[in-house]
Amino acid sequence: MLTFTDMILLASVIIALIALGAVIAVGNERVRQATLHLRDVAHEWALADIALKREGQRASFQFPDAAERLRALAQITLDVTGEAPDFVQVDLASGPVLALVARNRDGSEMVFTPSVQAFFNWSPSLRRRATACRAINGLVSEPFVIEKLEAAALSLGATALPRTEEWTLARLSAEDFSLLPRRGWLRRLRWS
Repeated sequence: MLTFTDMILLASVIIALIALGAVIAVGNERVRQATLHLRDVAHEWALADIALKREGQRASFQFPDAAERLRALAQITLDVTGEAPDFVQVDLASGPVLALVARNRDGSEMVFTPSVQAFFNWSPSLRRRATACRAINGLVSEPFVIEKLEAAALSLGATALPRTEEWTLARLSAEDFSLLPRRGWLRRLRWS
């Protein structure tokens, strides 16, 4: 049988163990919060460091001639799709949506744009020709791919560039004129 002293000793040991568990739990929670805070600070520092490096590199991407621009866009296309294109010309799309349109020798086109939905909404006829769309960012290509695309757009005369971390590459098939009527289609058009 337990005496009164043994019961007090047992109760004090149980209370001490509960208090020790509570102190350990509070300590673990503080360490967890400190670790999360440190991770957030490191993440913010890394993003700021990348932004500084990108801003420093942004001015270094220049395309003095069309051949350099074609090579850069061909390399980006190869990185993103795995296929080597045969570009012959690159133009800036005329319209409210920024887009670089690179034409292949076979008549197909590659469209580089920061807003593919807005581009296809602006030109629904091109949506029918779209065969594939792929995201372009620093994870699927080189780290400074967005800066190269922006530099290519600026070298073609673009004035306002959106600040975005991802562009889209859309493949457009060659235009198919076989659906036009064969005879007399020009005479039937009415010019008003």
